[in-house]
Amino acid sequence: MMKGRIRKGGFTFVEVSVVVFVITLMAALATPWLRAVQRSQEALGFRLSLDTIAQEARRLSLEGQNNMLINISDDGQIQLQATVDPANVPFGQTTQEQEGPVTSTSDNVRPAMLTSIPMPEGTSLVDFQVADERITQQDWEAGFYPDGTADRSALEFEQDGASYIWIIDPAQGSSRVIPGTLDDLEQESWEAGQIEQRIG
Repeated sequence: MMKGRIRKGGFTFVEVSVVVFVITLMAALATPWLRAVQRSQEALGFRLSLDTIAQEARRLSLEGQNNMLINISDDGQIQLQATVDPANVPFGQTTQEQEGPVTSTSDNVRPAMLTSIPMPEGTSLVDFQVADERITQQDWEAGFYPDGTADRSALEFEQDGASYIWIIDPAQGSSRVIPGTLDDLEQESWEAGQIEQRIG
């Protein structure tokens, strides 16, 4: 009489291969979803950072009585600069002297970079406005002043196909990011002006 074969512990090659295949398949399916979630979080973080850097510019200008400047670096980063004498670095921070036009009567005073916001993947700058004038990326800037005011500026950018505008309020020195384009914003302002004329 033949005795049945007793299976020893362990897995066969086929069983291990099936498990590895299933894990690989699940990882392949999950990776694009995880990447999309990460890009979405980075995009939201960038929009929140724009408001944060404007608040910081206003705070520093009020506290230090220096003009603060937000502009765009050559590599596309949004950067905050202070108009200070590089020999007297304010706010206890290390700064890097930037090349640029003198912004004070003193020849020693130049913008000093304090912080910057990198451009996340999938985000691109599209259109630029200061006051009512459309300008180039290189010329775009928003000044913040010790009296709490700021330059009226707007910046349009796209994130994965969606358009947003970063608007800086000159009276309050505050900012906000809203969905839309600068063309939409100008159209709304024009229509609001028409309504005011009709009422008046």
